[in-house]
Amino acid sequence: MGDDVHDLPVAGEISFVVDDDPHIFDTGVPIKISYERNPIIADCEENLALDGTGGGFKGLRPALIAQILASVEKQLGWQTHVTIETHVDGGLLITHELKPLEKGEVLSAPFPLPVVALSSLRATHRFENYPHIFVVNTITPEHTGISVFKAFADAIAVNVTVRDVEFMSRLPVVDFLLRPTHVVLDGGAHFRGFLMPYHPASSISQSLSSNSGLVLQRGSNENGSPVNVAASIDWSVKLAWVTDIGASVAWLHTQAVFWGDLKTENIVLCHDGHCRLIDYVPGGMTVLWCAPEMERSAPLQQPTAEGDVFALGLVLWAVIMEVGTFQRQVDYVSPGLVWNSEIPPWFQRLSISCLEHTPALRPSARCVYDALVTCTWPARE
Repeated sequence: MGDDVHDLPVAGEISFVVDDDPHIFDTGVPIKISYERNPIIADCEENLALDGTGGGFKGLRPALIAQILASVEKQLGWQTHVTIETHVDGGLLITHELKPLEKGEVLSAPFPLPVVALSSLRATHRFENYPHIFVVNTITPEHTGISVFKAFADAIAVNVTVRDVEFMSRLPVVDFLLRPTHVVLDGGAHFRGFLMPYHPASSISQSLSSNSGLVLQRGSNENGSPVNVAASIDWSVKLAWVTDIGASVAWLHTQAVFWGDLKTENIVLCHDGHCRLIDYVPGGMTVLWCAPEMERSAPLQQPTAEGDVFALGLVLWAVIMEVGTFQRQVDYVSPGLVWNSEIPPWFQRLSISCLEHTPALRPSARCVYDALVTCTWPARE
């Protein structure tokens, strides 16, 4: 039940940077404020923040944040970790400690990519939903222009590793993937992330804004369910996109690369109108796109070709139906897809076949690609 006390969050934290130049990296002081639910004082700052009724930034009042910042130490090159707690007398205890900033490992051996200094990057945009990803200008004689910078370490997130970049850079050069172009190091030769080509259209999910918020019910059927939703992109364009995507996944499988995190957010619509994959390092997982068998041992389940094909079926549906966001009624259950009446039956059957509950009954990625090229997929006998 939504109002059950067990449904209420018991702890929270916020992170931000102060005294920084938003365009230059490593110029500010990261602040992290942590708090836990107070079981004794019901009407207190911590509980207001956790209940979402305190206003301000994630429930913390601006005046409280200002009070905290005025009372704690801030030092460049360190992160200030703050804890707040309301005592029984109503007073607010603010404690803090300085912790070294987490940085990547020091790279001493030659790396398979050219190096760009973190100090040479100037951020022009930070993605709201992905605070570790920036659009940057580089200001070096060796490399100039606009790129996307995926950061290893910043005040908000740490999710890129040296091993990831090595894996992506050592795959054969093909047109299906957006590859890292440079590795980014700071003045201490710590790995701080990598650059990749910038494409203004961004992920294909950004172009699929006509229909959002659909909820897919459990179960599936041969012909899908009818629905009347808007379509603003020509069928031939969307078919070209999904054909690119099918070819890309099929190629990865020829390299014995089984991804595990195929989704529209990891597909970029490029300058030339083609779709290419990003973040194709095996081992990722997003529950919304996961096959039923992933539940049994998630998150330890190794990615499989069949799991990728399940996600591919959802991607085909999302692109053709122009679905920017959606939900599944039940995670890890094959959903019933909804369709506009003008979507060809062969395409509906193809997408549905990818969502078979039994992995062995799903087609291979190569079969999916061939079907997209020939625009045929047989009906069940």
